[in-house]
Amino acid sequence: MKIFNVQPVQVNEFIFNPELLSTSAISQCYQSGFDFEFDLLNSFTIIFEIYHTVGDDFADELIPGDQPNEFTVGIGAECGGGQILLSYHCSCQFNYENEGLTADLLSLNTFLDGFYRHVKTLLNQAGFESLKEKEEIIRLRHPLKETAIQIIENLRGNNLYEF
Repeated sequence: MKIFNVQPVQVNEFIFNPELLSTSAISQCYQSGFDFEFDLLNSFTIIFEIYHTVGDDFADELIPGDQPNEFTVGIGAECGGGQILLSYHCSCQFNYENEGLTADLLSLNTFLDGFYRHVKTLLNQAGFESLKEKEEIIRLRHPLKETAIQIIENLRGNNLYEF
């Protein structure tokens, strides 16, 4: 994929409450990930978000088992019920031309790696050590190459990809 007219990375939201770091070891919720918006033909915006709250309410939930009178106790929470420790949202817009599936996946993966360095730079700053660890675990489970595949699949789903 030929990627061109790359706009600078924009930080659209940055909320950080360092006074909540000491409470982040208990009842917390951490979410992060990529999203994308297809703007015009051969143009789209890649988005990355981190949302980390502390003091979330957790509730016990009885989950019915396979046998009568058999239950499992689960603990669940809805992310966002607590105070915001970090809310970070950045994006970058660019144009592209398809060059074939293999080349496109390679180009997207290279682009995502460069874009994600912006996030790594943020998390390498003092005070973000615990967030960096959480983010590394998420990237192990969801590597950037999976995101490149998701982008291609979304382009296909929107009839914007011919390969």
